[in-house]
Amino acid sequence: MKRCPECRRDYYDDTLLYCLDDGNALLEGPASVSSTGDEPQTAILHSTGGTDEAATRQQLLTTSGAPGASPSTAAVHTRPLSFTRNAVLVVILLLCVAAAGFFGYRYLWSNAVKPQRAATDLKIQRLTGDGNTVGAVISPDGKFLAFTRAENEKVSLWVKQIQTNSNVQIVGPGEFRELYGLLFTPEGSFIFFRGITGDSTASATYKVPVLGGNPVKVMASMPAFSSDGRQMAFTRFDEVAKEDWVIIANADGSNERKLVARSGKQSFESRATWSRDDKFLAIVVIDEDLPRDAQRSIAIISLADGALSELGDKWADVFNPVWHPSNDAVMVVGRKGSDDNQDQLWEVEYPSGVSRRITNSLTLYAGLSLTADGQSAVLTEYDPKSSVWVSHNTDPNFAKEITRPTGSNHSISWTPDKKIVYISNASGNTEIWSIDADGKNAKQLTNDRLSKRRTAVSPDGRYIAYVIDGNQLIRMDMNGGNPGVLVRGQFIEGVDFSGDSKWIIYPNSVEGEIRIFRIPVAGGDPQSLTGALSWAFRPKYSPDGLYFAFPTFDEAVKRWQISIFPAEGGQAVKTIDLNSDYASLAWTPDGKGLTYNVNRGAKGDLWFQPIGGGEPNQLTNFDPPEVHENAYSLDGKQIALVRVERHSNAIMITDFR
Repeated sequence: MKRCPECRRDYYDDTLLYCLDDGNALLEGPASVSSTGDEPQTAILHSTGGTDEAATRQQLLTTSGAPGASPSTAAVHTRPLSFTRNAVLVVILLLCVAAAGFFGYRYLWSNAVKPQRAATDLKIQRLTGDGNTVGAVISPDGKFLAFTRAENEKVSLWVKQIQTNSNVQIVGPGEFRELYGLLFTPEGSFIFFRGITGDSTASATYKVPVLGGNPVKVMASMPAFSSDGRQMAFTRFDEVAKEDWVIIANADGSNERKLVARSGKQSFESRATWSRDDKFLAIVVIDEDLPRDAQRSIAIISLADGALSELGDKWADVFNPVWHPSNDAVMVVGRKGSDDNQDQLWEVEYPSGVSRRITNSLTLYAGLSLTADGQSAVLTEYDPKSSVWVSHNTDPNFAKEITRPTGSNHSISWTPDKKIVYISNASGNTEIWSIDADGKNAKQLTNDRLSKRRTAVSPDGRYIAYVIDGNQLIRMDMNGGNPGVLVRGQFIEGVDFSGDSKWIIYPNSVEGEIRIFRIPVAGGDPQSLTGALSWAFRPKYSPDGLYFAFPTFDEAVKRWQISIFPAEGGQAVKTIDLNSDYASLAWTPDGKGLTYNVNRGAKGDLWFQPIGGGEPNQLTNFDPPEVHENAYSLDGKQIALVRVERHSNAIMITDFR
């Protein structure tokens, strides 16, 4: 599992490097609560002005009526008794039918999940088509699209006039190392975005005129503006109180007030959204004490008193809530439970919480913005394709593709008889497969539809270890039989077998502290091998079994590093700086170095880092598809790669209501 340090969205696709919502570089596992670098406001925002109220959708079903008048006593005495009894029975029957009808509507129909609308009912228009759009947002009047484009390892900001199909670049490539989280001001004059410049690790919010100009830094957090443009809401982590706050302020940055707080493993996603009447906020709340597939929910916060209530179901992934202008629903992108593989567009009714999935596609959607009239939604569709490649020797430049790039293929490991075990969604779910090194005899080993991550094969060829949802370490037989849980945890991101096949090594979070543990292959009590670490992912044993290495992040120097520990645990024997945000490591067969993929600079290529020190060497210079993982065969004579080709574009969806 990876997580965006900005919006804290979880990702279960190992091929992803950047957040689909805001474009920020992904980290493995839970984001640090202080990773946003938020600080008190650094500049005063200019007034954003108001916007016209859009027409609201009228309620289709209403109930009304008054009690019927009772017949007078005189009228009763003038009718036969049998007629009176029949009339009473009819009235009672009608009242029962009416009550049953009201009950059925109130408690059954109103709370039922609406039927999914077929994709053919929707109108989908592609707004960009170069495959390099990493974020997009539509202006309130629906006339302009702001989008970021990533090309040649640099990101730029563009504005498109939708009617004329003309594009204008307003922030050039290279001005910002990272640029994401786009937002139009309510009157549509400015675009706000998150940006990181130079070698800085802290992001800040900037604004630029829609027609172009110099970006101006305005504040540390990302704001959400009220519909009248007079107020803004944003989140900030209080380092002293160790609390995550939702804060309200005037649009010029004055008159801050804390609205509601969360602490411990409960937090807020980074951006809220205002209801059209400016009485409520909708925001995603996260509770990491809950199961992985139910940690997120949509919260409604009252502006009057800060009261918070959850709207509808728990979610495995939900983000970017946007109030529909009718005020009767919150639109989101997300997925529920482990059965849903891709994030889709949903509508969650307010105040009932009844949810309706609008899209039902194999495509992954990210980001969400609505026009002021609520008739059009803009999303980024993301369709990565990854495949397994194998070289006849240890030179990655000779690798040939052995699986088709039709979906997600990742987490590669070699068996002693030179088969490759990997995770693939070729069958529609993330299952474990094996395949010969020449691409023949592909075989699906699991079929339980659970979200799997990371694999490792024991050197003796008896077992496969893997992780489910980042919180269960599973060991099963090589043929896929007898799966069993060895460890339940909170942050199991990586797994490897010792050379003698007696131990399984893995990271885990215990009471909020990440450590590297090992457990006997047969099961038993885990043993802690390290002290508390800021980050720790995918530990790998050295070929001689004397050490294990893993990538980590040093909070003190704000750099990614490789840490090397003795196999029995203790203190790090060596730490080496990485020229990358994060890397998937593999020991070279001779144990003299580590190979890894670089996510910055020469993004997408494979590098070699000598253990004895010295500068890293670039091993490949590929065009897409880029390298994402690598693994050497157990006899040290071949190398396998996972290579990924990414395609993402902005789309507009209409007729979803």
